[in-house]
Amino acid sequence: MRTWLAVIPWIGPDSNLVQCIQSMGSESIPVLVIDNSPDGRARKLGLPSWVEIEDYACNLGIAPSMNRGLIRGSEQTILMSSSIRFGIGGLGGFVDVADATADEFGLQIPRPGNHISVIGKATVDRIGL
Repeated sequence: MRTWLAVIPWIGPDSNLVQCIQSMGSESIPVLVIDNSPDGRARKLGLPSWVEIEDYACNLGIAPSMNRGLIRGSEQTILMSSSIRFGIGGLGGFVDVADATADEFGLQIPRPGNHISVIGKATVDRIGL
């Protein structure tokens, strides 16, 4: 399997992030939360230790927050909203299917709209951040 990273730009509400992470199930791939809240709230939500949090009280905005994950160079980066809820297979189940389907440029998920996309490293290498 290729290297994967899930990136969640977030500013609120708290329950969205908590429910999103809970729906992921157990740790399957690295998860990075970009906390754009003014008070670093994500660290206070009791998220699992396998969720990494970067704090940006200045609110980077959505695109720069996504770029914080893309610059890490994973072969596939999942850019997702905290509004996403995974089904019974959790994040690991999603990655299993996506890994079999995505090419080196990534994978566009037709539903649920713009709330989740997979960007391949080849896309970043070709067009930059």
